[in-house]
Formats: sequence, C-alpha cells, structure tokens
Amino acid sequence: MKFLNKVLEMLNKKDEQVEPESKGVQGREYILDVCALHSNETMQIIEKASKIILLTGTIKELDDHKDAKGILGNNIRKVGRESRIDQNGEKYQCVAGYEKKINKKQKYQCINGYTKYKYQDDNIIDYCKEHKGIIILTCDNNLCNTAKAYNIPYIFPKRTIENKKTSTNSESSNKQEAITEQEKTAKVKNTSVNIHGTEYINGNLYIDSKETGKVNLVLRNGNVINDNSNDKIKLEIGDYVIKLKKRNERVIIVKYKIENIAASFYAAEIGSANVNLDTIKDLTNKFPKEVMKNAGNLLQPKEKHSGNGPRIYFQHRWINVEKNRDSFVYINVERQGKSIKTQHYAEGDLLYISKYNKKQNNLEIYVYRIIKKENEYSAQEINQYKIWLVNEIYNIKMSEEIQEQIRMFFVKYARY
Repeated sequence: MKFLNKVLEMLNKKDEQVEPESKGVQGREYILDVCALHSNETMQIIEKASKIILLTGTIKELDDHKDAKGILGNNIRKVGRESRIDQNGEKYQCVAGYEKKINKKQKYQCINGYTKYKYQDDNIIDYCKEHKGIIILTCDNNLCNTAKAYNIPYIFPKRTIENKKTSTNSESSNKQEAITEQEKTAKVKNTSVNIHGTEYINGNLYIDSKETGKVNLVLRNGNVINDNSNDKIKLEIGDYVIKLKKRNERVIIVKYKIENIAASFYAAEIGSANVNLDTIKDLTNKFPKEVMKNAGNLLQPKEKHSGNGPRIYFQHRWINVEKNRDSFVYINVERQGKSIKTQHYAEGDLLYISKYNKKQNNLEIYVYRIIKKENEYSAQEINQYKIWLVNEIYNIKMSEEIQEQIRMFFVKYARY
C-alpha cells in the first residue's frame, strides 16, 4: 500500500509540471521567479494561491525592474504593492537572507537564508529542495528542467504577447495633439492596464487624489469629482482618471478609462498630452476647468505668504521655500502638537521655516499658520525669532518633537 501511495504521489507531481488544467489551483504554495511576471496567467495563479514565496534575491530583481513598462512592469508593481500590504505574511512570505561577496572573484557565501548562489535560479532550487511541495512559478525553460531533475513541481505560464504600436504619418501627427472628446468613443488600443496610485479594497477600486508629486482627477458624467472628506476616491466603471505630473518645465497629462472593477488590468489608456506655459491655452476647450487649473498651478506655482519671511510656494502635496547661497532652509509642519510630513499639510497647521545664515552663523525661525481661501493655500505669519545659541530654541513655544528637529538642523551647520 505504501508503494502504491508513493507512485500516486509521483504521478500527481508530474501532472503539476505538465498539465495546464492544474494551474492556479486554490490552496497551493508557489515560489516566484521574476520572469513569470511576463505573463498575465501568472497573476491569475497568484490570485488563487494560498502562499507566494519571495526570496530576498527575487525581491532585489523585482526592485531592479520596477520601472519596466508594459505587462512586466505592471505585474511587478502589483506584486510589490500586495506583498507590502500583507504585513503579516499571510499570503506573501518574504524569506530573509542575502549574498555577501567574500573576495574579488565574485564568490558569495550564504548568510542566514536562501541566497547561497549568485544566480537566483539556484537559490530557488535550494529552497524547494528543503521545502517539499512548493511549486516553482517561472517562464524559464532551464529552471523548469533543473526542477524536473530534482522532482520539484513547476508551472510554466504562457508569456502574454503585447501588441506593438504601429503608426502611419497621420497617426504620428495625432500623437502630438491634445486629448479630444472623440477619444472617449475611440477604439481602445492599450487595454488592461493598471493606474499608479490606485488600491483594490474589499471588491472596490480607489484612487489616491493626493498622490505625492502628482494630481489625480476623476471625471464622471462630465464633472470632476471633489471629495474633500477622504483622500481616496471610489472609482466606478465608465469613470475617466486624469493624471497630471510635472516634469522639468512641462506637465504630462494622461487619461484613462475604467473598464472593470478588479485588482489588476482594469483600465485603458486612451490618450495623453504634454504641455508647457505656451501650449496650455490650446487645451482650454478640451478639459474641465479643474484640469487646466491644476496644470497651471504645476507649471507656475504662485507665491503665497504674508510677512517679512522667505517666500513660500504651495504646490500640490508639497511646500517650497526660496533659497540662496548664504543660507540653508528647513521646513516643519505641526498639527495638534505633533510633527507631520510636509506633503500632508492642511488648513490650520502650523508651518515652521528655519533659515540658517552661513555668514552670521545664526538661525532665523518663522512661524506661520496655513490658511485656505478660494481653494488656494497661503501662509499667515504669526511670529519670527532669531537665535544664536542652540539652547534658545527651547524658549520658543512649539512641540518637543519640532524643537528637537530644529535643534539637530542648527547643530548640523552651526560653528562654535
């Protein structure tokens, strides 16, 4: 009987290696090879899996390719995001260990984990030899062959072939034009993409309207949704997401359409525009006023402050202060007695601008209250101080946390 059970077990393992019907069976545990993320089928398998193993060497490879375009890049960012959210490792198990170079001939030794080899495929095989029943998820033929030699089960998902863009002369000229209303009903060329800044929670899809360094707007039934009660906006099928990002002296505008509510591959990119101060006027009749206003703010942020202190510029999710060669500037934001990140500023917060004068070797501290009028932020000066000694910081009324941060800034540059 034991012999028959052993034979059945070996046959089952063989089926896992060659039968496509077994792919993605719920409850199985897989170890991920980065090349498998070239396939959308991999993401379906991951969704049904009970456990995904990520070796630290694999995580490094994911990080090396996180800016990749197309299917690979989308899948890498999705896996990274979902693994980060899974803090307790209920599904994504990250196995610690790292490579240490022991001489100039590029030899490595294993340090507390499964990174014995410089070549990551060998580390995956090592892990599976120690942990029976783990299935390798890869698009590498030779890794599959090595796994077969050790009777390790594997799945080889088919690579997803991405459509190559072809363009005629007329299409090339259209790429230079701004997004038009006709594009709403145009044939979608780039289907099934993900949008950076979105999150899938309990069957709903949300986008962060205050993504750092960017402006995300949601267009529904021709109107821009304004939800000041929450940074996250719930998306619906048919919504248009318009993303604006400043790059050098231009603003890149990309428009997506939500075609499905899912954890991945739910949107279609339907157009883009690249504008500067000279060309932004050409889009006036093609976007809602809120889009153009945000693009204008990114291109030409307005100075918003009162008093005699340094000039302050409020940008989306950021605060900038004028600088010169003779000083260093440090920014702190305080809310209800606690220090918060600068990009999270809001109406009513206290703003501290610390300006160290290199020539005079002193520190000027300007205190403002952030106010909001007509949907624009500005800073109202409350007080200003000039100090020469570190201990004088503690005479200024502010939280201990802010005091310590400013003290460290002063000590870094002060000369005694």
